[in-house]
Amino acid sequence: MKKIILNIILFIIISSNLIAADEWVAIDKNNSGLKSDYIDIIGIRNNKKYFISNEALYIYDGKTWDIKLNIENNDYYFRTGGVHGFAEDSQNNIWFANRYLGLAKYDGSEWKLIILHDDKSMRSINDVVFHNGILWASSDTLGIYRFDGNEWQNFNPDNSEILYNYIYKLAVDSSGNVWASCNSAIIKYDGSNVTNYNPENSPIPKEYARDIAFDSDNNLWATYSNGLYKYAGENWTVYNLENSEIPVQDLGIIAIENNILWICSRNAQGMLKFDGTNFEQFKMDNSGLLSNAPRDISIDTNGNKWIATIAGVSVYREGGVILGVEEGGSPAGKTAPNPAEQTVNIEYTLAAPGNVSIEVYTSAGSPAGSYKAGWQEEGGNNYIIPLSNFPSGSYYYKVRCGKQVVNGSFIVRK
Repeated sequence: MKKIILNIILFIIISSNLIAADEWVAIDKNNSGLKSDYIDIIGIRNNKKYFISNEALYIYDGKTWDIKLNIENNDYYFRTGGVHGFAEDSQNNIWFANRYLGLAKYDGSEWKLIILHDDKSMRSINDVVFHNGILWASSDTLGIYRFDGNEWQNFNPDNSEILYNYIYKLAVDSSGNVWASCNSAIIKYDGSNVTNYNPENSPIPKEYARDIAFDSDNNLWATYSNGLYKYAGENWTVYNLENSEIPVQDLGIIAIENNILWICSRNAQGMLKFDGTNFEQFKMDNSGLLSNAPRDISIDTNGNKWIATIAGVSVYREGGVILGVEEGGSPAGKTAPNPAEQTVNIEYTLAAPGNVSIEVYTSAGSPAGSYKAGWQEEGGNNYIIPLSNFPSGSYYYKVRCGKQVVNGSFIVRK
Protein backbone atom coordinates (compact mmCIF):
# COMPACT_ATOMS: atom_id res chain seq x y z
CA MET A 1 0.00 0.00 0.00
CA LYS A 2 2.83 2.39 0.89
CA LYS A 3 4.49 1.62 -2.42
CA ILE A 4 1.28 2.42 -4.32
CA ILE A 5 0.88 5.73 -2.48
CA LEU A 6 4.54 6.59 -3.15
CA ASN A 7 4.11 5.86 -6.85
CA ILE A 8 1.03 8.08 -6.98
CA ILE A 9 2.93 10.93 -5.30
CA LEU A 10 5.83 10.54 -7.71
CA PHE A 11 3.42 10.53 -10.65
CA ILE A 12 1.81 13.77 -9.46
CA ILE A 13 5.19 15.44 -8.98
CA ILE A 14 6.46 14.37 -12.39
CA SER A 15 3.18 15.22 -14.12
CA SER A 16 3.15 18.77 -12.75
CA ASN A 17 5.73 19.70 -15.37
CA LEU A 18 6.59 18.25 -18.73
CA ILE A 19 10.30 18.15 -19.55
CA ALA A 20 10.72 18.04 -23.30
CA ALA A 21 13.55 15.96 -24.70
CA ASP A 22 14.39 18.90 -26.93
CA GLU A 23 16.09 22.06 -25.74
CA TRP A 24 14.11 24.09 -28.28
CA VAL A 25 10.33 24.30 -28.71
CA ALA A 26 8.53 26.43 -31.30
CA ILE A 27 5.16 28.11 -30.80
CA ASP A 28 3.35 29.73 -33.72
CA LYS A 29 -0.10 30.30 -35.17
CA ASN A 30 -0.34 26.65 -36.28
CA ASN A 31 0.02 25.09 -32.84
CA SER A 32 -1.30 27.75 -30.46
CA GLY A 33 -3.86 30.53 -30.08
CA LEU A 34 -1.63 33.03 -31.88
CA LYS A 35 -3.12 34.51 -35.04
CA SER A 36 0.17 35.99 -36.18
CA ASP A 37 3.76 34.71 -36.06
CA TYR A 38 5.18 38.25 -35.90
CA ILE A 39 5.62 38.84 -32.15
CA ASP A 40 7.15 42.12 -30.96
CA ILE A 41 7.11 41.78 -27.18
CA ILE A 42 6.81 38.88 -24.78
CA GLY A 43 6.53 39.05 -21.03
CA ILE A 44 5.65 36.85 -18.08
CA ARG A 45 3.60 38.28 -15.23
CA ASN A 46 1.96 36.31 -12.41
CA ASN A 47 2.50 33.03 -14.31
CA LYS A 48 0.70 34.39 -17.35
CA LYS A 49 2.46 34.95 -20.66
CA TYR A 50 1.74 38.06 -22.69
CA PHE A 51 2.48 38.12 -26.40
CA ILE A 52 2.17 41.44 -28.23
CA SER A 53 2.10 41.47 -32.02
CA ASN A 54 1.49 44.34 -34.39
CA GLU A 55 -2.24 43.64 -34.30
CA ALA A 56 -3.23 42.17 -30.94
CA LEU A 57 -2.41 41.24 -27.37
CA TYR A 58 -2.49 37.53 -26.50
CA ILE A 59 -2.73 36.39 -22.87
CA TYR A 60 -1.92 32.73 -22.17
CA ASP A 61 -2.42 31.18 -18.73
CA GLY A 62 -1.08 27.72 -19.61
CA LYS A 63 -4.54 26.43 -20.55
CA THR A 64 -6.36 28.96 -22.68
CA TRP A 65 -5.54 31.83 -25.03
CA ASP A 66 -7.28 35.19 -24.62
CA ILE A 67 -7.04 37.67 -27.49
CA LYS A 68 -7.39 41.43 -26.92
CA LEU A 69 -7.79 43.57 -30.02
CA ASN A 70 -8.94 46.94 -28.75
CA ILE A 71 -9.07 49.35 -25.84
CA GLU A 72 -12.19 51.49 -25.39
CA ASN A 73 -13.17 50.79 -29.01
CA ASN A 74 -9.70 51.88 -30.11
CA ASP A 75 -8.65 49.15 -32.54
CA TYR A 76 -5.28 50.80 -33.07
CA TYR A 77 -3.69 50.50 -29.64
CA PHE A 78 -1.97 47.23 -30.51
CA ARG A 79 -2.29 47.50 -34.29
CA THR A 80 0.04 50.50 -34.42
CA GLY A 81 2.98 48.36 -33.31
CA GLY A 82 3.79 51.10 -30.83
CA VAL A 83 3.68 49.07 -27.61
CA HIS A 84 7.24 49.07 -26.24
CA GLY A 85 6.77 47.76 -22.72
CA PHE A 86 4.42 46.76 -19.92
CA ALA A 87 4.48 46.11 -16.19
CA GLU A 88 2.27 44.68 -13.44
CA ASP A 89 1.29 46.51 -10.26
CA SER A 90 0.60 45.02 -6.81
CA GLN A 91 -3.11 44.59 -7.65
CA ASN A 92 -2.21 42.56 -10.75
CA ASN A 93 -3.23 45.37 -13.09
CA ILE A 94 -1.19 45.44 -16.30
CA TRP A 95 0.04 48.81 -17.56
CA PHE A 96 1.07 49.15 -21.21
CA ALA A 97 3.35 51.78 -22.75
CA ASN A 98 2.58 52.81 -26.33
CA ARG A 99 4.81 55.41 -27.94
CA TYR A 100 1.98 56.64 -30.19
CA LEU A 101 -1.18 56.27 -28.11
CA GLY A 102 0.03 56.60 -24.54
CA LEU A 103 -0.36 54.62 -21.32
CA ALA A 104 -3.15 52.10 -20.76
CA LYS A 105 -4.26 50.11 -17.69
CA TYR A 106 -5.86 46.64 -17.87
CA ASP A 107 -7.43 45.17 -14.73
CA GLY A 108 -8.23 41.76 -16.22
CA SER A 109 -11.59 42.75 -17.66
CA GLU A 110 -11.59 46.45 -18.53
CA TRP A 111 -9.18 48.83 -20.24
CA LYS A 112 -8.52 52.45 -19.36
CA LEU A 113 -6.43 54.98 -21.25
CA ILE A 114 -4.63 57.35 -18.89
CA ILE A 115 -5.68 60.95 -19.42
CA LEU A 116 -3.41 63.85 -18.42
CA HIS A 117 -2.61 67.36 -19.58
CA ASP A 118 -5.97 69.05 -20.12
CA ASP A 119 -7.89 65.88 -21.01
CA LYS A 120 -5.47 64.86 -23.73
CA SER A 121 -4.27 61.28 -23.79
CA MET A 122 -0.83 60.83 -22.28
CA ARG A 123 1.14 60.34 -25.51
CA SER A 124 4.51 58.90 -26.50
CA ILE A 125 5.19 56.52 -23.61
CA ASN A 126 8.17 54.23 -24.22
CA ASP A 127 8.42 52.14 -21.05
CA VAL A 128 6.80 51.55 -17.67
CA VAL A 129 8.10 49.94 -14.45
CA PHE A 130 6.87 49.54 -10.87
CA HIS A 131 8.85 49.67 -7.64
CA ASN A 132 7.37 49.66 -4.11
CA GLY A 133 3.96 50.53 -5.51
CA ILE A 134 5.25 53.50 -7.52
CA LEU A 135 4.75 53.63 -11.28
CA TRP A 136 7.49 55.16 -13.43
CA ALA A 137 6.90 55.86 -17.13
CA SER A 138 9.27 57.22 -19.77
CA SER A 139 8.19 59.67 -22.44
CA ASP A 140 9.33 60.71 -25.90
CA THR A 141 8.69 64.38 -25.19
CA LEU A 142 8.24 65.08 -21.47
CA GLY A 143 10.89 63.16 -19.56
CA ILE A 144 9.78 60.81 -16.77
CA TYR A 145 6.40 60.38 -15.04
CA ARG A 146 5.87 59.18 -11.46
CA PHE A 147 2.52 57.96 -10.12
CA ASP A 148 2.00 56.95 -6.46
CA GLY A 149 -1.61 55.82 -6.96
CA ASN A 150 -3.08 59.25 -6.33
CA GLU A 151 -0.88 61.96 -7.82
CA TRP A 152 1.09 62.24 -11.04
CA GLN A 153 4.47 64.00 -11.15
CA ASN A 154 6.57 64.85 -14.17
CA PHE A 155 10.37 65.29 -14.29
CA ASN A 156 11.86 67.05 -17.31
CA PRO A 157 14.74 69.46 -18.12
CA ASP A 158 12.63 72.45 -17.11
CA ASN A 159 11.97 71.31 -13.53
CA SER A 160 14.78 68.87 -12.72
CA GLU A 161 18.41 67.96 -13.43
CA ILE A 162 17.36 65.57 -16.20
CA LEU A 163 19.19 66.67 -19.34
CA TYR A 164 16.77 65.46 -21.99
CA ASN A 165 13.04 65.17 -22.64
CA TYR A 166 13.45 61.95 -24.65
CA ILE A 167 13.59 58.99 -22.27
CA TYR A 168 13.58 55.42 -23.58
CA LYS A 169 14.12 52.42 -21.25
CA LEU A 170 13.69 52.30 -17.46
CA ALA A 171 15.09 49.99 -14.76
CA VAL A 172 15.21 49.96 -10.96
CA ASP A 173 18.25 48.67 -9.06
CA SER A 174 18.23 46.71 -5.80
CA SER A 175 18.60 49.95 -3.80
CA GLY A 176 15.47 51.44 -5.33
CA ASN A 177 17.26 53.92 -7.60
CA VAL A 178 15.48 54.57 -10.89
CA TRP A 179 17.67 54.47 -14.01
CA ALA A 180 16.73 55.65 -17.48
CA SER A 181 18.34 55.71 -20.92
CA CYS A 182 18.03 58.83 -23.02
CA ASN A 183 19.85 60.66 -25.80
CA SER A 184 23.58 60.57 -25.02
CA ALA A 185 23.07 59.75 -21.34
CA ILE A 186 22.02 57.25 -18.70
CA ILE A 187 20.23 58.84 -15.74
CA LYS A 188 20.17 57.74 -12.11
CA TYR A 189 17.53 59.14 -9.74
CA ASP A 190 17.82 58.24 -6.03
CA GLY A 191 14.62 59.97 -4.94
CA SER A 192 16.30 63.32 -4.37
CA ASN A 193 19.21 63.78 -6.74
CA VAL A 194 19.78 63.11 -10.43
CA THR A 195 23.12 61.83 -11.76
CA ASN A 196 23.74 62.01 -15.49
CA TYR A 197 26.27 59.64 -17.08
CA ASN A 198 27.17 60.94 -20.52
CA PRO A 199 30.07 60.91 -23.03
CA GLU A 200 31.83 63.64 -21.00
CA ASN A 201 32.12 61.59 -17.79
CA SER A 202 31.80 58.01 -19.04
CA PRO A 203 32.54 55.88 -22.13
CA ILE A 204 28.89 55.67 -23.28
CA PRO A 205 28.27 56.86 -26.87
CA LYS A 206 26.16 59.75 -28.15
CA GLU A 207 22.97 57.72 -28.52
CA TYR A 208 20.36 56.12 -26.27
CA ALA A 209 20.83 52.68 -24.77
CA ARG A 210 18.53 50.14 -26.42
CA ASP A 211 18.01 48.42 -23.07
CA ILE A 212 19.23 48.60 -19.48
CA ALA A 213 19.04 45.90 -16.80
CA PHE A 214 20.60 44.90 -13.48
CA ASP A 215 22.14 41.58 -12.45
CA SER A 216 21.93 40.08 -8.96
CA ASP A 217 25.12 41.94 -7.95
CA ASN A 218 23.43 45.25 -8.80
CA ASN A 219 25.68 45.85 -11.82
CA LEU A 220 24.11 47.90 -14.60
CA TRP A 221 24.18 46.46 -18.13
CA ALA A 222 23.35 48.56 -21.19
CA THR A 223 23.20 47.72 -24.88
CA TYR A 224 24.15 50.07 -27.70
CA SER A 225 24.81 49.87 -31.42
CA ASN A 226 28.54 49.62 -30.67
CA GLY A 227 28.57 47.02 -27.90
CA LEU A 228 27.70 45.92 -24.39
CA TYR A 229 28.39 48.23 -21.43
CA LYS A 230 28.71 47.33 -17.74
CA TYR A 231 28.74 49.77 -14.83
CA ALA A 232 29.82 48.27 -11.49
CA GLY A 233 29.34 51.28 -9.24
CA GLU A 234 32.58 53.07 -10.10
CA ASN A 235 34.05 51.44 -13.18
CA TRP A 236 32.74 51.03 -16.71
CA THR A 237 33.59 48.01 -18.87
CA VAL A 238 32.89 47.95 -22.60
CA TYR A 239 32.61 44.80 -24.73
CA ASN A 240 32.88 45.38 -28.47
CA LEU A 241 34.39 43.78 -31.57
CA GLU A 242 37.76 45.44 -30.99
CA ASN A 243 38.44 44.49 -27.37
CA SER A 244 36.49 41.27 -26.73
CA GLU A 245 35.24 38.01 -28.22
CA ILE A 246 31.72 39.36 -28.64
CA PRO A 247 30.55 38.13 -32.10
CA VAL A 248 28.20 41.05 -32.79
CA GLN A 249 27.93 44.48 -31.17
CA ASP A 250 24.64 45.97 -32.43
CA LEU A 251 22.52 44.83 -29.48
CA GLY A 252 18.98 45.18 -28.13
CA ILE A 253 16.85 43.64 -25.37
CA ILE A 254 18.54 42.03 -22.34
CA ALA A 255 17.22 39.32 -20.00
CA ILE A 256 19.32 38.21 -17.01
CA GLU A 257 19.13 34.92 -15.13
CA ASN A 258 21.65 33.95 -12.42
CA ASN A 259 24.01 36.69 -13.70
CA ILE A 260 23.95 35.18 -17.19
CA LEU A 261 22.94 37.64 -19.89
CA TRP A 262 20.69 36.72 -22.83
CA ILE A 263 20.76 39.44 -25.46
CA CYS A 264 18.82 39.99 -28.69
CA SER A 265 20.85 41.31 -31.61
CA ARG A 266 19.59 44.24 -33.65
CA ASN A 267 20.91 43.31 -37.11
CA ALA A 268 19.60 39.78 -37.67
CA GLN A 269 22.54 38.14 -35.94
CA GLY A 270 20.55 35.96 -33.57
CA MET A 271 20.81 35.86 -29.79
CA LEU A 272 23.82 36.04 -27.47
CA LYS A 273 24.54 34.34 -24.16
CA PHE A 274 27.19 35.92 -21.94
CA ASP A 275 28.31 34.35 -18.66
CA GLY A 276 30.68 37.16 -17.73
CA THR A 277 33.60 35.55 -19.54
CA ASN A 278 32.46 33.81 -22.71
CA PHE A 279 30.00 34.74 -25.44
CA GLU A 280 27.85 32.17 -27.25
CA GLN A 281 25.84 33.02 -30.35
CA PHE A 282 22.55 31.31 -31.27
CA LYS A 283 21.33 31.54 -34.87
CA MET A 284 19.00 29.57 -37.11
CA ASP A 285 21.88 27.48 -38.44
CA ASN A 286 23.05 26.22 -35.03
CA SER A 287 19.89 26.22 -32.89
CA GLY A 288 16.10 26.04 -32.92
CA LEU A 289 15.76 29.81 -33.12
CA LEU A 290 12.94 30.55 -35.58
CA SER A 291 14.48 33.76 -36.87
CA ASN A 292 17.85 35.50 -36.73
CA ALA A 293 16.01 38.68 -35.77
CA PRO A 294 14.73 38.15 -32.20
CA ARG A 295 12.53 40.98 -30.96
CA ASP A 296 12.28 40.32 -27.23
CA ILE A 297 13.14 37.75 -24.58
CA SER A 298 11.67 36.85 -21.19
CA ILE A 299 12.61 34.08 -18.73
CA ASP A 300 10.09 32.09 -16.67
CA THR A 301 10.52 30.45 -13.27
CA ASN A 302 11.56 27.16 -14.89
CA GLY A 303 14.45 28.83 -16.71
CA ASN A 304 12.75 28.66 -20.11
CA LYS A 305 13.79 31.51 -22.38
CA TRP A 306 10.77 32.75 -24.35
CA ILE A 307 12.05 34.52 -27.45
CA ALA A 308 9.76 36.65 -29.62
CA THR A 309 10.60 36.61 -33.34
CA ILE A 310 9.04 37.50 -36.68
CA ALA A 311 8.38 33.77 -37.27
CA GLY A 312 6.81 32.81 -33.95
CA VAL A 313 8.07 32.20 -30.43
CA SER A 314 11.13 30.07 -29.73
CA VAL A 315 11.40 28.53 -26.24
CA TYR A 316 14.85 27.42 -25.10
CA ARG A 317 16.21 25.74 -22.01
CA GLU A 318 19.50 23.95 -21.61
CA GLY A 319 18.74 20.38 -20.55
CA GLY A 320 15.22 20.44 -22.00
CA VAL A 321 12.30 22.84 -22.09
CA ILE A 322 9.92 22.55 -19.12
CA LEU A 323 6.31 23.33 -19.93
CA GLY A 324 3.20 23.03 -17.79
CA VAL A 325 0.95 20.08 -18.59
CA GLU A 326 -1.47 22.29 -20.54
CA GLU A 327 1.15 24.16 -22.50
CA GLY A 328 1.75 23.34 -26.13
CA GLY A 329 4.60 23.90 -28.52
CA SER A 330 6.47 21.95 -31.13
CA PRO A 331 9.75 20.08 -30.75
CA ALA A 332 12.56 21.18 -33.02
CA GLY A 333 13.71 19.03 -35.92
CA LYS A 334 17.34 18.38 -36.86
CA THR A 335 18.92 19.07 -40.24
CA ALA A 336 22.13 17.88 -41.88
CA PRO A 337 24.24 19.04 -43.49
CA ASN A 338 23.75 22.59 -42.31
CA PRO A 339 24.65 24.72 -44.21
CA ALA A 340 23.56 22.59 -47.19
CA GLU A 341 24.17 22.89 -50.92
CA GLN A 342 22.44 20.13 -52.90
CA THR A 343 20.14 18.35 -50.42
CA VAL A 344 19.21 18.66 -46.78
CA ASN A 345 18.11 15.77 -44.57
CA ILE A 346 15.42 16.63 -42.01
CA GLU A 347 15.11 14.36 -38.98
CA TYR A 348 12.12 14.46 -36.65
CA THR A 349 10.23 12.35 -34.14
CA LEU A 350 6.52 11.61 -34.52
CA ALA A 351 4.35 11.04 -31.48
CA ALA A 352 1.92 8.97 -33.59
CA PRO A 353 1.86 7.52 -37.12
CA GLY A 354 0.21 9.42 -39.94
CA ASN A 355 0.56 11.23 -43.25
CA VAL A 356 3.41 13.72 -43.16
CA SER A 357 3.72 16.97 -45.07
CA ILE A 358 6.58 19.49 -45.00
CA GLU A 359 6.38 23.21 -45.72
CA VAL A 360 9.49 25.35 -46.22
CA TYR A 361 9.59 29.13 -45.86
CA THR A 362 12.15 31.83 -46.45
CA SER A 363 13.46 33.85 -43.51
CA ALA A 364 10.94 36.54 -44.51
CA GLY A 365 8.06 34.06 -44.19
CA SER A 366 7.38 33.49 -47.91
CA PRO A 367 6.59 29.91 -49.06
CA ALA A 368 9.62 28.22 -50.62
CA GLY A 369 8.44 24.64 -51.07
CA SER A 370 5.83 22.04 -50.10
CA TYR A 371 6.43 18.27 -49.88
CA LYS A 372 4.44 15.11 -49.16
CA ALA A 373 6.42 12.51 -47.21
CA GLY A 374 3.49 10.08 -47.15
CA TRP A 375 2.64 7.72 -44.31
CA GLN A 376 5.28 7.44 -41.60
CA GLU A 377 5.34 5.44 -38.39
CA GLU A 378 5.65 6.66 -34.82
CA GLY A 379 9.20 7.48 -33.70
CA GLY A 380 12.23 8.76 -35.57
CA ASN A 381 11.76 9.65 -39.25
CA ASN A 382 13.43 11.73 -41.92
CA TYR A 383 12.87 13.37 -45.28
CA ILE A 384 15.42 14.63 -47.83
CA ILE A 385 14.66 17.93 -49.57
CA PRO A 386 16.38 18.69 -52.90
CA LEU A 387 17.80 22.20 -53.01
CA SER A 388 18.39 22.76 -56.72
CA ASN A 389 15.71 25.47 -56.83
CA PHE A 390 16.68 27.09 -53.52
CA PRO A 391 18.90 30.19 -53.70
CA SER A 392 21.41 30.82 -50.94
CA GLY A 393 19.80 32.01 -47.73
CA SER A 394 18.13 31.01 -44.45
CA TYR A 395 14.98 28.86 -44.38
CA TYR A 396 12.71 27.37 -41.75
CA TYR A 397 10.30 24.48 -42.09
CA LYS A 398 7.25 22.88 -40.50
CA VAL A 399 6.74 19.11 -40.50
CA ARG A 400 3.04 18.30 -40.00
CA CYS A 401 1.49 14.99 -38.98
CA GLY A 402 -2.07 15.28 -37.77
CA LYS A 403 -2.06 17.83 -34.96
CA GLN A 404 1.69 17.54 -34.38
CA VAL A 405 4.03 20.17 -35.82
CA VAL A 406 7.82 19.96 -35.80
CA ASN A 407 9.78 23.11 -36.58
CA GLY A 408 13.33 23.60 -37.73
CA SER A 409 15.62 25.66 -39.89
CA PHE A 410 18.55 25.33 -42.28
CA ILE A 411 20.84 27.43 -44.43
CA VAL A 412 21.48 26.99 -48.14
CA ARG A 413 24.93 28.07 -49.24
CA LYS A 414 25.93 27.75 -52.92
